[in-house]
Amino acid sequence: MKILNIAIACMSETFNGTFIDQLIPEYNNKLAFTPKGKELYLELLQNFSNQGFTHITSLDFGIEKPITIQDYINDCTQNYYIEE
Repeated sequence: MKILNIAIACMSETFNGTFIDQLIPEYNNKLAFTPKGKELYLELLQNFSNQGFTHITSLDFGIEKPITIQDYINDCTQNYYIEE
């Protein structure tokens, strides 16, 4: 089981300690809650899955026990917050 840990640090998400804007340079606060931001976020998660990550934990998001990365992707696909 290869686990990806997602955390909140300095008002930004980190993935195994790497800030999201280092992984997706064009991802910023203006894109975070937009359809394009959702698309970029889901692509990032899929890339981690393609790299062999199978599970996610995130105490900041209430995920104490590992869940499958695919379940997290499905949840984000349905529930990603978009400002209107």
